[in-house]
Amino acid sequence: RSRVQSNVLLVMGAVFIMVVVLRPSAENQASETKAEIDYALNQILEHAPVVVNTPPGASVLGNPNAPITIHEFSDFQCPFCRRGAVMMNQLLARYEGKIKVIFMPFPLDQACNRMITRPMHPYSCELARSAFCAEKNGKFKAVYERIFEDQEILKADSAKKIPLEYGITDDALKACLDSEPAKQFISQSIEEGLRLKVGATPTFFINGRMVDVALPIESWDRLITSVQ
Repeated sequence: RSRVQSNVLLVMGAVFIMVVVLRPSAENQASETKAEIDYALNQILEHAPVVVNTPPGASVLGNPNAPITIHEFSDFQCPFCRRGAVMMNQLLARYEGKIKVIFMPFPLDQACNRMITRPMHPYSCELARSAFCAEKNGKFKAVYERIFEDQEILKADSAKKIPLEYGITDDALKACLDSEPAKQFISQSIEEGLRLKVGATPTFFINGRMVDVALPIESWDRLITSVQ
């Protein structure tokens, strides 16, 4: 079973980490954290939904006709995005047929993202194009999960090597990886994120409502119920 699918405990631990000052007791800290999460949920649900334009060729996980759409603005080299991918796979299993996740690459890499003005994630633009090429060859889910699984050991040539392990031919990958359609797709996804004021990764939009804070799965349950 994929580590991206099975690491829910890691997510559950990570999503509760917040910046806090000294608290008088662990009990009070837990209570305040729950209050903060409830406040964040209310803020998300109170804001009017926006239209998220999906670039042609975007990858969809789950039922394409599902009533709940989650756009996932993500960077393959972002540790929190890996945790976000775990959460999305948990939700897809939990709400089978009821939600779809649309992957929206938002590399924090100055090579393709005009918002980035200093070196950050030097492989992420090419990794995003690699995932696009995997979609073109019917292998997106496997490549998407593998890249996140290998996040801590990614190298400059990972974008070229990983797809080959899933049956994509070297010729097909070379023809796609640096092609104008691949570059255009990544650019469209980034520009849509900038239009929507995405300032960090991961950022999600659930039926048009922005989620840019870490939430436990129970909070996602409430969101999914509320936006149906």
